Amino acid sequence: MSEKKRQVTVQVSPDAMKVYVIVPRDDENPVTLEEAAEAVRACGVVFGLDMNALERAVDNPATRVQVASGKPPENGEDSSCKIEFQQPVGRPAELADGRADFYDLHLVTNVKKGDLLATRIPPTPGRDGTNVLGAAVPARPGRLVALPKGNNTVISDSGDELYAAIDGQALVDRTGKIVVSPVYTVDGDVDFSTGNVDFVGSVRVKDSIRSGFSVKAAANVEIGGSCEGLLVSAGQDVIVRGGIQGGRRQGKVTAGRDILGKFAENAVMEAGRDVVVGEAILHSTVRAGRKVVVRGRRGLISGGTITAGDEVSARVIGSNLATPTEIQVGVDPSVREGLEQATSETERLKSELRQVELALKKLKEMEQLGLPPDKKALVPVLTRQRNLLVGEVQRRSEDARGFQEQLKSQRKGKIRAELIYPGVKVTIGEAVLFVKDEMRDVVLGLDEVGEIRVKG
Repeated sequence: MSEKKRQVTVQVSPDAMKVYVIVPRDDENPVTLEEAAEAVRACGVVFGLDMNALERAVDNPATRVQVASGKPPENGEDSSCKIEFQQPVGRPAELADGRADFYDLHLVTNVKKGDLLATRIPPTPGRDGTNVLGAAVPARPGRLVALPKGNNTVISDSGDELYAAIDGQALVDRTGKIVVSPVYTVDGDVDFSTGNVDFVGSVRVKDSIRSGFSVKAAANVEIGGSCEGLLVSAGQDVIVRGGIQGGRRQGKVTAGRDILGKFAENAVMEAGRDVVVGEAILHSTVRAGRKVVVRGRRGLISGGTITAGDEVSARVIGSNLATPTEIQVGVDPSVREGLEQATSETERLKSELRQVELALKKLKEMEQLGLPPDKKALVPVLTRQRNLLVGEVQRRSEDARGFQEQLKSQRKGKIRAELIYPGVKVTIGEAVLFVKDEMRDVVLGLDEVGEIRVKG
């Protein structure tokens, strides 16, 4: 719309957010600023008038000048998502001395069921604007956007929090959704490009675990290649498609249930149930709650110590070079290990007790000559230490006796082999047999009197 007062043209934009003025040229009777302002107000303009701009219009007749502006609305911001878990950083952790730990790259974010993954920040309502006629210009409120819920996550009743539905790895996938994966997959090797892996679910390594690196999983560990790692630990099973190679650092593999591999060399393996190897176990220390089985083409156990609760089975045990090889069955490995630890600790405590008693004896001999204050103060200190050591020796001795009783009570256990070479030491329960001649197609067990015999 427009209106003329003394031929002053006032133009209000269709959205009423701008006002333009054209002042006529009249050299004899020029339009004043007040007259121009009155013409603008006559059009209903009550907001945003810029008197400086209007003055420019008056000073520049016949020129179209914008003299007023409305205040545009400030639209609200849409709701947003705040990530509450630490996303992978892919850089080494810093050690206490400032050096970088290239074995720890923070590539896995472990979460537990119920952990908060994301929070929705509410949308804002926005602020209304005002047009030049004084009317409100409504702002568009921000939209309420749903949280990016992915697999194995759950949204709270309010819709404002996202939680983990399972234990696993939290991540933002390629579609922008937050997911919790029960399996962490390493596409290649576990090496300096990945760092060590410690995961609350299962870990799948497509290639190998390189020397010096560790993989820990609360569930399973599956390795497509070989295992050279310093430590591999699984709450359930460890499956190695290739071999388990300890090398000079003698890597250790532990599993809550079973360990399965093609071969093992210079390794330490501990399984809650079975260790099953396809070809050979060489110069390794193996402990299994139930069975150790080597039944491939070679089916060889040679060197090291093999311990199983129920049975050790192989095609060949030992070697024609009389490689020192020890096979122990019939006792839960944890019982035998407990006995060894209790016995060793008892001897250590007894040695320390002897040193304390010797020191007390010398101090008492010196009392006749008069002890200086610092030496005299040692007497009650050493006396208390001796009493504590006496109690500890008694406790650990009782532990050792308890383990010994368990060894005596367990008479099960078998060893199966097509060939056992001389030089092999066989232990079933408490009974020990040193093989002096080749034994073929045998099953060894205990007879009625507790001696090792070939079973029928």
